[in-house]
Amino acid sequence: MGLAAAYEDRQNYREAVRMWQRYSRMGLTPAEKDEGQALLRLAQDLFALNYEIAENPGGGAANALTPQQELQLGQNAVRELAQGGVESLSDETVTRYVQRLCQTLVSHAKNFPTNYEVHVIDTADVNAFTIPGFIFVNRGLLSAVDTEAQLAGVIAHEIGHSVAHHSAKKLTQQVQDQQQAEQLKNSNNKFMRWLGSMSQSGTAYGQLSFSREAEDQADRLAVHITFDSGIDPRGFAAFFQKLESIDPSSRKTWDLMQRTHPFSIDRLNTITAYIDLLPDRNTRTSSPEFEEMRALLLRLPPPPDATGQMRSPVDRPSPPPSQPAPARSDRTESTMATQPFTMDGVPFAGEIPAGWGSRKTPAGTIVFEGPQGTEAFEVSVELGFEPKRSGLAIDDVAQSVQDVMARKSQARFQATERQQATDGTPLRLIRGTYTVRGSQGNTVTLKQITVVLDYPGYFVLMSYYTPESIFQKYQDTFTLIAERFRYTGRQ
Repeated sequence: MGLAAAYEDRQNYREAVRMWQRYSRMGLTPAEKDEGQALLRLAQDLFALNYEIAENPGGGAANALTPQQELQLGQNAVRELAQGGVESLSDETVTRYVQRLCQTLVSHAKNFPTNYEVHVIDTADVNAFTIPGFIFVNRGLLSAVDTEAQLAGVIAHEIGHSVAHHSAKKLTQQVQDQQQAEQLKNSNNKFMRWLGSMSQSGTAYGQLSFSREAEDQADRLAVHITFDSGIDPRGFAAFFQKLESIDPSSRKTWDLMQRTHPFSIDRLNTITAYIDLLPDRNTRTSSPEFEEMRALLLRLPPPPDATGQMRSPVDRPSPPPSQPAPARSDRTESTMATQPFTMDGVPFAGEIPAGWGSRKTPAGTIVFEGPQGTEAFEVSVELGFEPKRSGLAIDDVAQSVQDVMARKSQARFQATERQQATDGTPLRLIRGTYTVRGSQGNTVTLKQITVVLDYPGYFVLMSYYTPESIFQKYQDTFTLIAERFRYTGRQ
C-alpha cells in the first residue's frame, strides 16, 4: 500500500495501478479486499484520466520543429503522393465512414491538430499512417480487419506517432547526427574522420521507421485513444494477434508485419497487460456503420493495379482488373498482352502482363501480381536490388538467398545453378519449396525460383513464388517477365 501511495504521489499512475493490483491479490480479509478494490478502481480512473503525465508525449527526445514546420512535412508528403499517381477511393460512403471514425479518434487524441484531412487510399496494401494535419487509411486495411475496434486500434497507433511528434523528433535527431558527422569528418584524427564518414553514410532520411521505444509509446497511446473514444482497446491487440498467427511468408499480410512495426508475441503480451490497467467501462467492438462499410467494400471493383510504385505510360491503359491473368501457353511471348514499367532510382525496365499491378514492400523490393480477386493474385514476382560493394560477389548473394530459404518450414532446395541470361549477363538460379501457414490456419506449400543477376552497379534478385498447385501454370508468365527485364544504363 505504501508503494502504491508513493507512486500516486509522484503521479506515476501506471505503476500505482500495478501496485494496487498486486495488493488486491494478497491474502486479505474481506474488509481489506473491499478497501483494496476501491483504491484500485480509483487508481485506474486516475491512470485513464492522466495518462499523458506518464507518457509525456511532448517530451523525451529533442524536437526542433515548430507545429507549422511539422504541418509542412505533411503537406510535402501529400504532394509526393499526388505526384506518384496514388489514387484516393472514390466511394463516398466508405470515405465518410472512415472520416467519422477518424473524427472520433482525433477528438480523444490530445495535441493532434483539430484542422486535418482524411484520405482513403485505393490500394490493397494493409496500412495506415498519420502525419500532422493528415490521416491516411489504405483500403487494404479496411478489408483486412474483422471489427471496428481492430481498425480503430491500428489508426490510433498511427495517430499516436503524430501526438508524440515521433517524425519531428527523428528528423531532429538525423540533423544532429549529420552535424556531428560533419564535425567528425573535419577532425584531425584519422579514425574520427572514418567514423564520421560511416555515420553519415548510414543516415536514412525520409524513412518512416521508428525506434522500438517510439513504437511502444504509440502502442500505449493507441490503447488510450481507443478507450477514451468508447472503442474496445483489445481490438488493437486482436488485430496484431491475427497477424501474428499467420506466417509472414504467406504474403498479403507481411507488409504491415514487417514495415515499421516489427511484431512479436512479447509485444502482444505487453499491449494486453497495459490494457488490463484501465478501469472497467462499456466499450464497443463494432457498429452497424462498420458492417455496412464492409459489405459495401466487398461489392466495389478491386483496387487499381498500379499503386504509385510502378510508372506506366498513360497512353497504354490496362485491361479491367477483373480480367484474369494469362495462363500457361506454348507461345507466351507472342500471345500475352503486356504493359511496360520503369522504376525510380534504379536503371532497369521491363514488362508485365496487362492488368497486373505492383506494390513496393517495406524492404524496398517491388512485387508484381495479378488482379485481386483472380487466381493470378496468388502469383508473385518480386524484384530486389542489392548495390554492389567491395567484397560482395554474385555467389555470396545466391548463398544468402539459399540461407533464407533453408530457414523456412520443411524447406527443400536444389543446388544453385550457374547460367547466363539471353544477353550474356551472369546469373545464379535457386529453386526450392517450403510450407507456410495460411490465413485460415491451413498449411500451404509454396514453390520458389530466385534468379540472381550480375548487372553493372547492382545484383538483381528476381523471385517467382506461388502455391505449388498453380506454379507450373504461371511459369511462362514469369519467363516472360524475366526475359523482358533489361538494364537501361541510366536512372
